[in-house]
Amino acid sequence: AGELFKKGQYKQAIEIYNNILKENPDNVSTLKMKAIAQSNLGYHKLSLVEFFKVLEINSQDVVALNGMGVGFGKLGE
Repeated sequence: AGELFKKGQYKQAIEIYNNILKENPDNVSTLKMKAIAQSNLGYHKLSLVEFFKVLEINSQDVVALNGMGVGFGKLGE
């Protein structure tokens, strides 16, 4: 998934992230990468859901907090 992400193949990376999350739904690094990929595709509402899941696990996660800010900013909130 990481290689696909680096190549900008976000949809394919998200499919792999989804498979990982089926097995381990609290995998913070996978949740963050999925959220970033969604944001890069313009799916800001979906990315906010994933970033929120991260914050439920670790309320101090800087990447998730930043992602929430970007997501809300893109939505005009």
